[in-house]
Amino acid sequence: MLRGLAQEASPAPERDRATDRLMVPRRFVEEARWVAAHSDPVRWDAMYRVLFRILHENRRLLEAAADPDVSRFAAMSKQTHRDEHKMRAFVHFRRFADNGAERYVAWYRPDHHIVQLAAPFFAERFASMRWSILTPDACVHWTGTSLEFTPGVDRRAPPTDDELEELWRTCYASVSNPARVKALGDDVNETALAFMPEDRSLPSLRRAAASCQGCALFARATQTVFGEGPGDARIVLVGEQPGDEEDIKGRPFVGPAGDVLDRALAGAGVERAAVYVTNAVKHFSWEPRGKRRLHQTPRLSEMRACRPWLEAELEALRPSVLVALGSTAARAIFGPQFRVLSERGQVRRTSWAEHTVATLHPSAVLRADSPKTADQYFAWIVDDLRLALEASAGHASQAQARL
Repeated sequence: MLRGLAQEASPAPERDRATDRLMVPRRFVEEARWVAAHSDPVRWDAMYRVLFRILHENRRLLEAAADPDVSRFAAMSKQTHRDEHKMRAFVHFRRFADNGAERYVAWYRPDHHIVQLAAPFFAERFASMRWSILTPDACVHWTGTSLEFTPGVDRRAPPTDDELEELWRTCYASVSNPARVKALGDDVNETALAFMPEDRSLPSLRRAAASCQGCALFARATQTVFGEGPGDARIVLVGEQPGDEEDIKGRPFVGPAGDVLDRALAGAGVERAAVYVTNAVKHFSWEPRGKRRLHQTPRLSEMRACRPWLEAELEALRPSVLVALGSTAARAIFGPQFRVLSERGQVRRTSWAEHTVATLHPSAVLRADSPKTADQYFAWIVDDLRLALEASAGHASQAQARL
């Protein structure tokens, strides 16, 4: 569609339009699909003006943040990104019976046309479930093997459970085919969604998480270990899971790794009391070794099951800086291909925070095979935490300047 617009733009005869199309910045192509999802009808004009000027005036136009056309284009992209992020955080599934199996159904009202953009995230995250998300704009259904879309449902307010079930059965009838729909396996309940409260404030989440049985880890853990720290913390630290002492005391990072973290924070000039600390998995995963309980890396299914708690925490906190401690946390935030040793210490923008940094988990210092390696690991953590502090300070200064 954008290519067609470019071809209608009264090109100068001597220009090679094929070459122009190839020279459109990748950034424009990536952001244009988000602008196209904006609900404002002027979105097409905004995209066309920026595209036309890139082709005819300045290939690097998108770098001119103060330009009115670029500013409007960027604002629309940011608004739809934010709306898609809110959908990830606030969709609340309810469970219904479906021919002897189960289906999880949610109703949500986005501000923009983001259902198709958000759908792959839900398909990956809840691959083992059959689910439907109903919105006024469009409905999406996961059959177990593919995504199916149907027209939206005309609703002004969230439906009751009975109304939601009726809406689902009506709009899903056009794509439902029991012969080809994958039945749910034994891990259908491997998610914390059923335990998520309607109120997503931190106190409410902490109370609800205390009774979470979203995966098998709860049965062997002493208790849920939720995050702690100020609700207005600019910096949030995410680790892997609670350890033995954390499981007993019910607080994150209070064991040996917590001592290393405290020293690293002090070395970076960060006050422990000013940051919020949590884990990607809220229950202790362990295996017996005599009378000891040895740490066991959480399974992927357990990480996925617990992910709603982490996402709800981050949505409630909205930090300016997010720090992933260790590979488990980093992969939960950046994706499964992320490698901490080769990609640590790089500030990136994620849907969770403007500035996101990954570093080693403090336990890596304790497990190092030599004092020299331990010192190196500790220095890296301090450097990365200092980088996070600097990013946070810069973010605050920019926000103050805008005021």
